[in-house]
Amino acid sequence: MTETEARMRCLELAYQLGLPDRTKENVVEIAQHLYTFVNAPAGAEKPQQLVDKPQRGKPPARASDLLS
Repeated sequence: MTETEARMRCLELAYQLGLPDRTKENVVEIAQHLYTFVNAPAGAEKPQQLVDKPQRGKPPARASDLLS
């Protein structure tokens, strides 16, 4: 699909989505949002960083005090 075809399809979809308030400005704004979303590079998203839960285990063994 070429860039022109993608923009045209976004305009067609925006026209259908803009039914309640179908003004030229509204349709163009929706089409721009759609095109930006569809055309965004795949690497633009920030990968989610997973945070591990703190590990629970045995508490560290206390060293016996040599002076006591």
